[in-house]
Amino acid sequence: ASGLFAGLEKPTPTRARSRVLTDDEIKALWPAIQEEPPREAAFWEFAFRTGQRRGEILGATFEQFAAPHEWHFIVKGGREHWLGLPRQVDDLVARLRILAGKSLHLFASRRAEAGHLASVQKSHGRLRAATGIDFRIHDIRRTAATKLGALGVSDDVVSRVLSHSAGGGGAAVTRRHYNLAQQVEPTRLALQALSDHLDAVLAEKAGDNAKPPKAAS
Repeated sequence: ASGLFAGLEKPTPTRARSRVLTDDEIKALWPAIQEEPPREAAFWEFAFRTGQRRGEILGATFEQFAAPHEWHFIVKGGREHWLGLPRQVDDLVARLRILAGKSLHLFASRRAEAGHLASVQKSHGRLRAATGIDFRIHDIRRTAATKLGALGVSDDVVSRVLSHSAGGGGAAVTRRHYNLAQQVEPTRLALQALSDHLDAVLAEKAGDNAKPPKAAS
C-alpha cells in the first residue's frame, strides 16, 4: 500500500494561528466599525467585548439574556454555557432590542431565512479595505483571551469565558450544572475589566502605550 504514495511529498504540518490585534489596530478599526450598519457594528463590538464565537453571537436570542448581566446559551459541542456580562454589553443588548422590533433575535434580519444575520463577511471585507488591517474574525477571540491574561485574569477564568471544556469528572459536572455562581460572577468581572480596558484604549491617542490595569482573578 505504501507504494501508492511513493514520490509524494509529506504534507506540511499545519501551524496554529497566533494573530492578536494590537491596541493601535483596534483604535484604527473602531471608527470604521462605527460606520457599519447598526447590526454589523453591534456584532463587532459584541465580539471584542465578549470573545465569543461568531455563530454564537449571530444566533443569539433575547431569551438567552433573561437573567440580569448574564448570557445563557449553547456552545460548540452542544454544551450549556453561562457567561457574566459587563455593563457595556448590557447596553448593546438594549440597543439591539430596539432595532429588532418584534424579532426574537438580537441580530434580526427579515431577509435571512433563519431570521437573523447569517454572516458578516461583507462587513469584514469593508473593514479590511477601509483600514488596511489584515485580520480574521476568530483573531478577535484570541485577542480577547490574550488581553484577559494581560489584565491578570487566571487561566481558569479565561477558559470559562471562552467556554472551553472543563474536562470530565464529578467536580466538572458540579461546576457546569449546579454551581452557576462560580461560573457567572468571575466571568462577568473578567469581561468588565476587558471592556473597561477597551474603552481606555479607545480613549487614548493613536500611538500611546499605556499599560492596562491589573484585574482581580
